[in-house]
Amino acid sequence: MRRLRNVLLVVVAILLIWLLLREINMRNAFDEMYYGHYHFSNRHWTATSYRDVGLSPRSRGPDLFPTPGVLRELFNRSFLDSGDMISVQWTLKKKVLEIRVSSFHGERYDEYQSERLIFVYTYDQRRKRLVYQPLELSSDAYEKEEGKILIHDPTIISEYMHRYSITREDIARHNDFILFESILPRWFEANEGKTRFSMENLGRLEIINNQFPDE
Repeated sequence: MRRLRNVLLVVVAILLIWLLLREINMRNAFDEMYYGHYHFSNRHWTATSYRDVGLSPRSRGPDLFPTPGVLRELFNRSFLDSGDMISVQWTLKKKVLEIRVSSFHGERYDEYQSERLIFVYTYDQRRKRLVYQPLELSSDAYEKEEGKILIHDPTIISEYMHRYSITREDIARHNDFILFESILPRWFEANEGKTRFSMENLGRLEIINNQFPDE
């Protein structure tokens, strides 16, 4: 009888520890997104997944040059209903989820040639912090010795925005569209009944906007 009681106490202790760890790890919707990748399914922190989000992985296949400790998925344009492209990256050691959205402008519409403004959102799973990173620009018009690169220079970003009559208010609206009208609603719709959160309750989350460092 005593042995059975000890076993039950151990089981209860393990369950309590698991519930505590789950509570620590799952404080908001982006935590669910971080652990929702199938590579984390053995952790069982969440029942949510990307399986039914309605994304179609690009047909070009897996990353040709995978980085150890980094998972990367690239999805088609239909996800954002605007012609934008989206990729999601998990940096396992740092516990960072990165969402990158390429927004095309101008007449050419070729993902490898056109100029595109890149929105980068990084979620630090340990700090429970979502950061809107400085805008990036990918363009054939700017080169360095290493070849074509992503441009972070605020002056060049400003010139690009002026050329296409993009205002900071437009950028703010696009942020809302990307995150709060497309990514999050689709996540909740696909994971109905599995997620603890909703559009009305994203959970404990700090949002920092660093897109324009001069502000």
